[in-house]
Amino acid sequence: MRGIQGTAGEVGEITVLKSKPKSADALALLKKIHHLTKPIMKKHGWYLPTLSEFFPTNPNLLGININGGHKICIRLRPQHAPDSFLDLDQLIGTMLHELTHNVRGPHDQIFYKQLDELQDEFDKLGQTGYLAWTGDGRRVGAGVGHNVGMEQARKLALEKLEQREKMARLLGKGGKLGGIAVDTKGKRRSDIIADNMAQTHTLTTEWKEDYPYEVLHFLPAPDSPPPSSTSPRITILFIPGNPGLVSYYTSFLERILDTLPPSTQAYAVGHLAHSPSATPRKRTPPPEQLQAQVKHKVEWIDGLAKSEDFGLPGSGKNTRLVLVGHSIGAWISLKVLEQRPDLITSVNLLFPTISDMSTAPNGRRLSLLFSPRLHLPLSLSTGFLSYIPTSILKPVIGILSNQTEDESRATTTALVQSPATVVAAVSMAAEEMEKVKELNKDILKEYGARMRWYWAAGDTDGWVSPSSIVEIEDTLDEAGYAKDKRIRCVEQPGLKHAFVLKREGVESLAKKVAAWVKEDCLAK
Repeated sequence: MRGIQGTAGEVGEITVLKSKPKSADALALLKKIHHLTKPIMKKHGWYLPTLSEFFPTNPNLLGININGGHKICIRLRPQHAPDSFLDLDQLIGTMLHELTHNVRGPHDQIFYKQLDELQDEFDKLGQTGYLAWTGDGRRVGAGVGHNVGMEQARKLALEKLEQREKMARLLGKGGKLGGIAVDTKGKRRSDIIADNMAQTHTLTTEWKEDYPYEVLHFLPAPDSPPPSSTSPRITILFIPGNPGLVSYYTSFLERILDTLPPSTQAYAVGHLAHSPSATPRKRTPPPEQLQAQVKHKVEWIDGLAKSEDFGLPGSGKNTRLVLVGHSIGAWISLKVLEQRPDLITSVNLLFPTISDMSTAPNGRRLSLLFSPRLHLPLSLSTGFLSYIPTSILKPVIGILSNQTEDESRATTTALVQSPATVVAAVSMAAEEMEKVKELNKDILKEYGARMRWYWAAGDTDGWVSPSSIVEIEDTLDEAGYAKDKRIRCVEQPGLKHAFVLKREGVESLAKKVAAWVKEDCLAK
């Protein structure tokens, strides 16, 4: 909520989809949602610049919080009947869920504890009579379409489970989720709420001191059995390349999770100051960017470890942590492994740039572009692009960069319209050329058994020098590690370094990574 100016409890702008039927009713419904949650917003000092209706293609995606409270979007209409509206009780639950993201991004125990507190506050409002009337003479939920009962069955079961009437005004009767009966027996409230986001993901912008970063989180299935040392749960932490925009990797992570146990969860944690949706409070990227990114990822794992029982196979712990690093994210992953070896089961290194970057073909060819002298021109040029409508710029980006996927085109468009992110990425690249030189042979020799490698075919990767690959292979051979954990791309024409820009690259590599994760975490 840093940097958001406005009167606590108020909403600056409410927008609806005017192309959808009954837009006036949608506007009234959003105003009602604000009215009912306004006391909670005021109590916590929250001002919301924009509250909007959205209609995502994923029918399970009910809401999203953008940039830590700058904008909240709520699905008002069921996917199959866009001329009607979801139950008001469910919409209030979604609003409270998204408001919780003002203070916590990941769906962890801290998040659900805070959400429980907001729900308690909402219940107390009901006890005072505030919720009995919405301001237009109708009780909460009256006159609102009950076409989808996704939340109702879930909450009815919760009411029985907890034997409390505190959730009565948020509960309904009957219903199904996506046409499948919801089984809530034995679940905690947090599990049931998490079911709201089943089979989907959240993308949030968080802050580390003065710098924003993005977090992409894929939730485990809510009905997954509890983990144990013999049947562990898997948590994947993905560390991106440069620029560190996790949106590039959404489809890739989705495909990995497709073939892993439903209890698996995944996080992609972006780099500090690499966030087009937010502007850093400092005009320059963090000093010593590479070390700052390593420290940030280590601290992120430490925070996650407070609620997750991470440990190696045979340790008696019930959760396996797997790092997946792409490009410079591989270098960062190895640094993290070096500092937290007792928590990390394996590290998958994709097109790893871990040494000799300045001597790689692209390092030699593009070194002048990374000069600090070009930071101002780059900032000014991207600032100009920010005035071009996205609807015009995105297809142009696709043509110029040969990006076939809408997801990657949208991410690149957001990148080139963000001067601060471009400067952060370029300055980090300059530091990579300067500091990622000598191979850290010691970490390869000590932890090589936990590493899996994937390189481009032949000498086609412009960011990885052939001599670097030879040195890595020789070091691993000398330490006696198996060659079957090192793969050269054999597909034709072969995966490129920026594999996420093409669908073929995403599909084939995701299958390999998923197989590695199964073997490393679940093999008996």
